[in-house]
Amino acid sequence: MRDNSLVRGRPRHAVGSVESVPMPPVNPDYAKYMESEQWQIIRRLVIERDGYACVLCNRKSDGRLKLWMSVHHRTYVRLGQEQLTDLFTLCTECHAANTDRLKRIRERSNRRDPM
Repeated sequence: MRDNSLVRGRPRHAVGSVESVPMPPVNPDYAKYMESEQWQIIRRLVIERDGYACVLCNRKSDGRLKLWMSVHHRTYVRLGQEQLTDLFTLCTECHAANTDRLKRIRERSNRRDPM
């Protein structure tokens, strides 16, 4: 019997759906937080948990984490107090593709629900 709690040797919470809630409005506090020591510690923990690999394409780190690894928020509800399960590692290409996809979903949703 297959162990469904792991995918590619990583906990299932690290993969699965890449859906997330809409991003909050851009504000200077978000950019400041992304540069904070607190975020850098959380980011490193998530990348380590995910085995230094993108959870979608499994591309492995070449040791230059800042250059190509992104930590993506599933939700921004606890921004600044994230749980590790709120976050997962993506390579630059998968992060860009996922961000574009989520923008298209939001745009379609906004067209259907005019205010």
